[in-house]
Amino acid sequence: MFIFYLFVIFGLGLAFAANVTGNETANSPYNIGLTTTVSRLVATLKIIAPQLSILLVILSGIVYAFSISQPPESRGKMQSIAVGLLIGGIIIAAFAFAAGQIEQGSEGLLKG
Repeated sequence: MFIFYLFVIFGLGLAFAANVTGNETANSPYNIGLTTTVSRLVATLKIIAPQLSILLVILSGIVYAFSISQPPESRGKMQSIAVGLLIGGIIIAAFAFAAGQIEQGSEGLLKG
């Protein structure tokens, strides 16, 4: 859930920054357009997603290795956190790998 909030905050910040540095269209320096903002956000997420995936997988290994030295109560909690981090990293890697195909498929939906 933290990763989702991080993406939302980052996306809002990116959208605000894109609008502040926008071009001079429609008599307003802040009117850059929704499509430009979203395309910049998508390009940034395409760059971040593989690195975030690798970070989550490595972090899950560290948490799992650390959990072995803990008492049984906290060991189970930490191992479930590690598995959650691993699954999150795998899901993000799958989306990052399929981003090109998803983008091409959605272009067809928007045109036709």
